[in-house]
Amino acid sequence: MMRSQDLTMVQTGALLALYNTPEKQLSMKQLEKNLHVAQSTAAGIISRLEQKGLVEGHGDVGDKRIKLVHITQAGIDRVLETEKDMAHTEKTL
Repeated sequence: MMRSQDLTMVQTGALLALYNTPEKQLSMKQLEKNLHVAQSTAAGIISRLEQKGLVEGHGDVGDKRIKLVHITQAGIDRVLETEKDMAHTEKTL
């Protein structure tokens, strides 16, 4: 189902991590830890999600060294679709 939405498991995990935070955003460092991946891997994941319009990256106002990643409305819509698909699959199983 995720392939039909042009998403990988790790990309879906990143979207879910962002969606499940109150601010709908995390720093790149927090995403690395959450996804258990290296910095370069997290950067690649976020880059591909940015190209798809599902997330946006920007610098922290207080500290420009920190890159924050925010889920877009399109990303939220994709998460909601994915959650429905997951519920349907679990019910089927």
